[in-house]
Amino acid sequence: MEKVLGFITSPIVSSVLMILLGLAIAIKPYAIINTVGIVIGIAVIVFGAFHILKFCFAKEKGGIEKTSLIMGIILAVIGLVIACCSKSIVNFVFIIFGIYQLVNGVIGVRDAINLKNNGSSNWKIVLVPGIVSLALAVIVLFFAHTVFAFIGISIIISAVGRIINNHFAPNNHNDYIDV
Repeated sequence: MEKVLGFITSPIVSSVLMILLGLAIAIKPYAIINTVGIVIGIAVIVFGAFHILKFCFAKEKGGIEKTSLIMGIILAVIGLVIACCSKSIVNFVFIIFGIYQLVNGVIGVRDAINLKNNGSSNWKIVLVPGIVSLALAVIVLFFAHTVFAFIGISIIISAVGRIINNHFAPNNHNDYIDV
């Protein structure tokens, strides 16, 4: 049993699993989002059902029990929305984040222009993050799938790096210490 557990928890196996996850996210991001959304939605529905059952089996139906019923109904509805609309929720989050980045970028560029007009030599330092924020806003708002592909690729790179480190780095970290 220890050998099986050791194999499953080895850095190589976990890295290979991370590579597979990264590929799945990079290739089929919305399928992954929908699956995760359904799982989270079902979990929230189950929590809601527990609260509703707690009310149903309560001996008294007082204030605390009614709160449990209300909480259960709210959780069940939220779980249903998450399970049914996970892609829309993610798209909404991307839109909100993209708008935030857009506003941040416009403010940064505006501040850089004001600094330049006032003779400050630091205007370029302020301009760079403003432009980067604007670029991120465009990517997030118009190319959300690219963001998912980037996340998937970064997971793959991280996992491959872990495999390489595991192969070339010494197992005993004391080998790094020069005493």
